[in-house]
Amino acid sequence: MGKLFIIIGAIILCVLFYFASKKAIEESEKNIYVYPETGNQYKVIYRCKMKLPIERTWIDAMIYIGLKDGNFYVRERKDFFDKFVKLNDWKNGIKGK
Repeated sequence: MGKLFIIIGAIILCVLFYFASKKAIEESEKNIYVYPETGNQYKVIYRCKMKLPIERTWIDAMIYIGLKDGNFYVRERKDFFDKFVKLNDWKNGIKGK
């Protein structure tokens, strides 16, 4: 009888681990975007302000990191969302705007 409880407990733990890891993967993919022209993937790190040197005005910008090369990039927020596609959309066939 004790072995049965151990087996059932192990099965329940495996199922819980499966769903927890699946949820963690989904959460991590929320901030991953694809540049449709190259297929390269980038993870958004932070939203910030960027100063335009000629106009001397501040604009909203995104800081993101290349998953392939590990380099950090900064781009105007509007430009970023105009040119990048969420990873899940990319997987589902939405290749760009």
